[in-house]
Amino acid sequence: MRAPSLRVIVPLVLVAWILAMLTSGRPGAVAHATDGQRGWDAGRAAAVYAEGDNSDDDDADNMAADDDGDNVDADDDADNMDADADNDESNNSNSNDNRGTVTVVPVSVPAPAVSAPPPPVDEVSQCLANGGTLVYHGPEAGIAVKSFQDNLNVTLTRINPTSQPAPPGVLVGSYTFRLSASPCGGAPYSVLPTEANLAITYSDALAAGRDESRFALMRYDGTTWTVAPKLFRDAASNHVSASVTGLGVYALVQQ
Repeated sequence: MRAPSLRVIVPLVLVAWILAMLTSGRPGAVAHATDGQRGWDAGRAAAVYAEGDNSDDDDADNMAADDDGDNVDADDDADNMDADADNDESNNSNSNDNRGTVTVVPVSVPAPAVSAPPPPVDEVSQCLANGGTLVYHGPEAGIAVKSFQDNLNVTLTRINPTSQPAPPGVLVGSYTFRLSASPCGGAPYSVLPTEANLAITYSDALAAGRDESRFALMRYDGTTWTVAPKLFRDAASNHVSASVTGLGVYALVQQ
């Protein structure tokens, strides 16, 4: 029998070495040569089998990882969806609660008020020094008070003629007014400490058809009407005046 040649021995050694490497790295991957199959082919088949094994494992591992990843993502999505649903419900409940506490109360808006014209000036007042004069300007006559003392606060107030009994005679132009006085910043006087000049100057229209020689200033003391003392008439100047100390209601009257 002839000894095997190197061409046969070297491939067998290589196959054996490959098989040993394969079997040491991955158990169960052992190649067996079938009858009629060359050792080289068996070794190659074993290597292919090992590669297929690795790919299957990798794929399986990857698939498992993918499945796990999918499951995690799915779980996360589910959790997120649940959280979103909870938030939506919470928001809805909050908004509903807030709306439930709001009560709409209709409020009527008043129409803008029509501003009335300012009333006419019916009162004037002034603190006078000696020689000072307070003047009230009416539509048809003017009333003046001249002081002959210092520190005299004088007030003239036009009043309704029907607020006291009518004077004897005929009122001229319904010029009825109240004369009051006090020390400047002090309590009211009941009687002036010194005489003051009280005068009325009237218009021609007011005097028309009347007897100016009978015009007089009259004072009402709360009981009776009397002619003011020291009466002076000047029909040419449409003027009537008196020197007075008494306070109260005065009127221009045709006697």
